[in-house]
Amino acid sequence: MAGDGDRVDRRPVIRGALRALDDEILRDRSYAERHVEVAYRCADALDHLERVVRRLPRLEAYRALSERLLVVKQANASLQATVERLVPLEVEVVALHAQNQLLVQLLDGRGLEGSAPAPMLPRLLASDPGTA
Repeated sequence: MAGDGDRVDRRPVIRGALRALDDEILRDRSYAERHVEVAYRCADALDHLERVVRRLPRLEAYRALSERLLVVKQANASLQATVERLVPLEVEVVALHAQNQLLVQLLDGRGLEGSAPAPMLPRLLASDPGTA
């Protein structure tokens, strides 16, 4: 029959087996924790991806608006160049208008009452000092 000797022989085996089992449990726990950490990172990445997908329509609208803005900026640059070319012409028109007003006053001062107002002089005549 098994006596006290059997118990003594089993204890080191049981202790070793328990230590091995405890080590295995710790390894499994560490492995499970790493997997849980990976799962959390995947969940975070999925949340981030869902936010990006929700923003896509706004990003597309932003892209379309940016393209339209570029077209408007190009048109604005073209208009600005045209305006810059027109500024000297506008100054010339103002000067011609002032000359025309002076000529009208001169002609009205000669006693041409009842006659039609003097027509605007063409640019060539107004700028020619020999005709005034």
